[in-house]
Amino acid sequence: MLLPKQMPRSGADQTKHAVTRGNCTVDESRIAVTGFSYGGFTALAMAGGYQGWGPDERVDAIIPIAATPVALVARHGTSELLAEPLAAIDVPTLLLYGTADPERAAETWRGISASPAAWRVDIHRAGHFSFTNICDQLAALRDAGLSPAPPLASAAKNQGCGPKLIPIEKAHRITVQYVVAFLRTTIRDDVSARHLLSPQWAARNHLPVTVDAKTKGHRRAG
Repeated sequence: MLLPKQMPRSGADQTKHAVTRGNCTVDESRIAVTGFSYGGFTALAMAGGYQGWGPDERVDAIIPIAATPVALVARHGTSELLAEPLAAIDVPTLLLYGTADPERAAETWRGISASPAAWRVDIHRAGHFSFTNICDQLAALRDAGLSPAPPLASAAKNQGCGPKLIPIEKAHRITVQYVVAFLRTTIRDDVSARHLLSPQWAARNHLPVTVDAKTKGHRRAG
């Protein structure tokens, strides 16, 4: 995971970064940034800046998943540290959280006020690790005759694979569905996909989600 101060800032740096990591060519006119947990915080920071680093103007949309800015503030400062960066986010935003995740979305959602189009999707009974492959990791260890480390076993049970949580495969399907709909709507400017992000569409299709939106229209990518 790259933290905000580690992200390449120039076009040349970006090209070098892409080549060294074997990535495909990036269309710099249509860039979305996503990340999970601290990576979700990084996505927020790329669009809003953080501790002296300004927003990266190349970013056209962000998808923070189970982002942890509140946890970072609890460890390193006060909630005022979040106010300015969140308020500076002016690109389309999709926040994805689980209702069983202690890292709740409320403070982050309240702080995002300048985004022209923002959606918050809370997946019912999803934990912090419901967006990951933690259950596969656990199964692989057991198949190999190995006992998982206590922190991994606890995280899997309480925040990923436990019986009280949504089946992780279902959480993944819902996540992909909303990410694709969001990118079609914002990065591709496909108006036919916008209804897929509405609370009404989720209700009609009996999806286990709560959707909130604050939209003012959005800027075209690039």
